[in-house]
Amino acid sequence: MKIFTKLSLITLTAFGLLAKAQAKTTTEYLNTAKHLVSTGNVSEALNVYSEALSHDPNNFLIYVRRAILYINIGKTENAIEDFTSLIKINPNFEQAYLKRGKLYLQLAEFEKAKNDLEYYKQLKPTDSESDNIIHDIVQSKVFLNNARSEFKRKNYQKAIEYLSEVIQSCPQSLEIRKLRAESYLNINETEMAIGDYSRAVKLQPDNTDLLVKIGELHMAIGEIDSSLSEVKECLRRDPEHKQCKALFKKIKKLDRSLKYIDTSMNNKRWADIIDKVNGGLASEVEALGSNNLKYKVYFAACKANLRLKKAEAAKGYCTKGLDIKNQDVELLINRAEAFMLLEEYDAALRDYSTAHEYSPQDQRIIEGYQKAQRLQKMASRKDYYKVLGVKKTATKREIKKAYRKLAQIYHPDKYHGDMTKEQVENKMSEINEAYEVLSNDETRERFDNGEDPNDPTGGQGGGNPFAGFGGFPFGNGFPFGNGGPFGGSNGGFQFTYNFRE
Repeated sequence: MKIFTKLSLITLTAFGLLAKAQAKTTTEYLNTAKHLVSTGNVSEALNVYSEALSHDPNNFLIYVRRAILYINIGKTENAIEDFTSLIKINPNFEQAYLKRGKLYLQLAEFEKAKNDLEYYKQLKPTDSESDNIIHDIVQSKVFLNNARSEFKRKNYQKAIEYLSEVIQSCPQSLEIRKLRAESYLNINETEMAIGDYSRAVKLQPDNTDLLVKIGELHMAIGEIDSSLSEVKECLRRDPEHKQCKALFKKIKKLDRSLKYIDTSMNNKRWADIIDKVNGGLASEVEALGSNNLKYKVYFAACKANLRLKKAEAAKGYCTKGLDIKNQDVELLINRAEAFMLLEEYDAALRDYSTAHEYSPQDQRIIEGYQKAQRLQKMASRKDYYKVLGVKKTATKREIKKAYRKLAQIYHPDKYHGDMTKEQVENKMSEINEAYEVLSNDETRERFDNGEDPNDPTGGQGGGNPFAGFGGFPFGNGFPFGNGGPFGGSNGGFQFTYNFRE
């Protein structure tokens, strides 16, 4: 029995010595955690601190180090818990009250912050820092109450001013971030609202509803990629989140439609663009309210309709685009072209003049202005389209059909009416002349550019059609300088789409 007892004691002693040899010291734990933090392994460092505390639960230094790490990574509430643990270990540890009071202030928990700072002041009455912090607490509380009152009165700008003051002292308050975000939304400052909501998500990472909100706001201002990123993060955190799933489908559908528009623009598939826009895309972006998305769709529809000679529709979409960006040279040029197709020459000249203000060296504007003037001049003279009774956008088939119909009526051998023989012959001659010009692509293009192929001078008075051009409403010669109606002869700007074909 004695032998067994001696062996047991020896064995237990050996195991105890081995366990002691294997156990880490507090210093080793702290050094390991410090190294992990320096290499960016924050989560592992926190695990090491927790393990160290399991071995030494009353160690001040471990709590302090972990609290500081929590503060650095924005986990304010966890840091507060560590300082609370320190106070339980030593109720008179004044620095714990000071640090915890400051953290409570960052969360806008004013009463708790004030209690901690007042107790700290009792423990350390010579330190004036507490007086300054208490002053901040009182002032921040007043500002927040004022902000809430202004928000209720719908004085959102004033509410923002107060909240901005409070945030300087209470940057970790979820309520204040959300309140300022809502205030920004109410004055249509969407990007500023997104900024506050994004910071709110960092304060409450598991709040998937906030991620949905941010995704919706990004989408509302046309930031499709950013919206998609937020929604994907929402689904990563909660794959079954109904709002996230619905928004994801909506964004993907819109994204496909916009990419389809881009591809169609690059490949000049004008009819496809019109079908997509009229098939619901225009209504979809208008419902979203995003000016960026509306502009993109209107821009594409303006150009596509113009290329297909759908002048009225082109004018409408160009105008909608200009309502968003009134200095867009491309839209001004295209609307001017639409106006010319509609024979609204004064309006076309105004658009070219406005475009010149923003791009004085663009040759397209110079040529367009000249063309509009020629067409305006010709409008008071012979108009072959009117002779045949067709629109400027008429197809060859429509022109031929109109000609045959008129020939059946006014052919001298078939005419029955009140006109004299000479009048009928002149009328038929005019019809033949119009058909001869408009049935030929080359002569029709010349006529559309303001020339009369049957006029020996080209309808321009002889010589260079622009040399010494006078009669402008802006003075003698060209209204904007030499060499053309707007001055210089070349130049140009780079734009999203190439309007030259």
